Amino acid sequence: MPPIRGRGPRFFADILAECRRRPLLAGTELLWRLCYGLSLAALVGWQTWRIWQQTGAAVEATGVLRWSLMRPMRSGLHAAAAWKILRPEVVHTAMWLLPLAVACWAVAAGIGRNAVARRWDARLPWRLRSAIPLLLLRVLGVCGMFALWYAAVRWSAAESLTPAAVNADGNPDLALYGLLVIACSLGILATWALLSWILSLAPLLAVLEGRGFAGSLVRAVRLGRRLTGQLVGVNVTVGIVRVALMGIATILSAIPSALGAQGPELYLWCGLVTLAYMAAAAFFQTARVAATIELWRAAKQ
Repeated sequence: MPPIRGRGPRFFADILAECRRRPLLAGTELLWRLCYGLSLAALVGWQTWRIWQQTGAAVEATGVLRWSLMRPMRSGLHAAAAWKILRPEVVHTAMWLLPLAVACWAVAAGIGRNAVARRWDARLPWRLRSAIPLLLLRVLGVCGMFALWYAAVRWSAAESLTPAAVNADGNPDLALYGLLVIACSLGILATWALLSWILSLAPLLAVLEGRGFAGSLVRAVRLGRRLTGQLVGVNVTVGIVRVALMGIATILSAIPSALGAQGPELYLWCGLVTLAYMAAAAFFQTARVAATIELWRAAKQ
């Protein structure tokens, strides 16, 4: 296909129009996501059923199933008692399930994203040997940021909510806790925003330029500096659209409950809304990949 030229909103509008004319692009992205997601959901559901068979009676005895917002303190105690029962089995399962899920995501994303790139331009080769490790590095970075955020939240609680940190009135300092959590969250998000450029661009460069693991990372740093303005525009646009899609999906999912619907009809409606959201998200993700490829082409000339 001929390269798509232009800058700014016009460029991305042309990318979206081309993706709309080629629905198999978004279909390929959606297919690998569904294959991975449904497989993982089935495995998690099976493990959840196994754990419930072993601990269900004891968990019910704690009263956690009668949880209510009208009695938050009592409900919190019930939840703590239930977690004490569930924790050994949940932690034991998570020790092998989470690494397996991360590794399988890297493999599925490597195959799926390479297939999407080849559907956009059939001349591109398969570069799974480099793309999969780079995608694994990216998802490990995401996990590391979540772990860092969790540690920051715990530190914030230790500094403001523990008995040693009460204010002059003898109560936990909730204002300080909120400020610490917000500050730490913004700092971690800013750090990830800087790193994600490299980790998102490197797997695609492995396909486009046939580079290895280290070469793709170095090239992503250099090329990212040249394309910062264009890439920021594309990623900000896709990010805003995703937030809007999440809001629309949430509102649509709540409509049947507000109208008194329940049972199979409610579950079917929520399932259809979820599928529609996933299809829309896959479409815009495909557009982002296509835009990056075209920006790379323009940078080479």
